[in-house]
Formats: sequence, structure tokens, C-alpha cells
Amino acid sequence: MSTYKPEREFNIRVFRERLPAGVHGMAAPDDDGYMVVVNADESPDKQAKAFLHEMLHIWNDDFNDPAGNVQVIEARTHRQLRRLLELSLKE
Repeated sequence: MSTYKPEREFNIRVFRERLPAGVHGMAAPDDDGYMVVVNADESPDKQAKAFLHEMLHIWNDDFNDPAGNVQVIEARTHRQLRRLLELSLKE
């Protein structure tokens, strides 16, 4: 059995906290990796989707995007999330 070895490793801390209405989650780099926060007031389904969305930002290295076009980044991330969810429904 082979072991999965990602191209890079991440140190990610995940929290459930109350966030402002309409904010499903957020991610940010911190001193030794990344922090992901999902809104504790959301349903478990929405929390899971928010977690995946924020993880895509980390995987895509969006925090180091020199152009930093938020609309482009968010549109790409939403497309990727939809595709992941479609694939998970097929199994």
C-alpha cells in the first residue's frame, strides 16, 4: 500500500467560531502554517462546504497570488468546490 505524499505539507489549525452573518468561513496564513475558521452558527453541511472552500484557497496558494484579484480567485474556488461536490455525489 502506497502512502499519499502531497507536493507540499501544510500546518493547518481549524476552529469553529461565531462569525458575522453571511461569513461562512475564513482562512489566513499564520506564523507556522494556516488558520481556518468556520462559522459555528452554520449548519454542519455549510460548515463542511466552508471548510473545503477555505482549504482550496490554501491548496491554490491564493495568499501569495501577486495579482490578488479577489473576484477571480473566488470564482475559481467556487468552480472547484462545485466540481468536488459533484464528484462526491457520484460515488
